[in-house]
Amino acid sequence: MLEEFLHRHDLGIVLLQEVTNGDILDEKGYHTITNIGTSLRGTAILHKLNIKLHRVERLPSGRGITAYLGDTCIVNTYAPSGTARRTEREEFFNEGIIGLLPTSPTKLLLAGDFN
Repeated sequence: MLEEFLHRHDLGIVLLQEVTNGDILDEKGYHTITNIGTSLRGTAILHKLNIKLHRVERLPSGRGITAYLGDTCIVNTYAPSGTARRTEREEFFNEGIIGLLPTSPTKLLLAGDFN
């Protein structure tokens, strides 16, 4: 299903959240960068083989991954959800995600599940 969607729409880069198994993301014509963390859920970036991403960084929790396309920083996030995790979500936005953001001015693409 995912492969059909990717090819039908000719997508170059795809950002996924709530990834539980990186092996199922092995799509023809795409490279997969996964970050499945301590909660066994995480994030992933799929990109066509002719698109070169570099400087990949991951949060140990699996809740964020960054890659650069030239001088553009692509950040994919998966924030904690629910009222029981309010404190965890606040820490994610105030501390965790900061490690993925560029430290110097650059082009930025920020996407994800912000809950």
